[in-house]
Amino acid sequence: MTDPPAPAGGRSWFQAAGTGGTGIEETDMTIIETLGAYAGLALLALMAVTPLLVELDQRFPATRRAKAAKAAERERRMPAGLASA
Repeated sequence: MTDPPAPAGGRSWFQAAGTGGTGIEETDMTIIETLGAYAGLALLALMAVTPLLVELDQRFPATRRAKAAKAAERERRMPAGLASA
């Protein structure tokens, strides 16, 4: 299939007005735009991983309990004269 004949202005029907050629123009991204894009991707990745992290935390809560038990044991064993205020 071929393109229809070009109108009097010289541009064919599929070219955007004002581009003067391909219709696709590349622009350079600024540093702020690049950082924003990466921050957005990082946020999306974190949002995607959050349910997995919550599930793992609920499935394996033993480490939290063990740390709390160790801290309580250390407080219990410390002599009263050495305890800091």
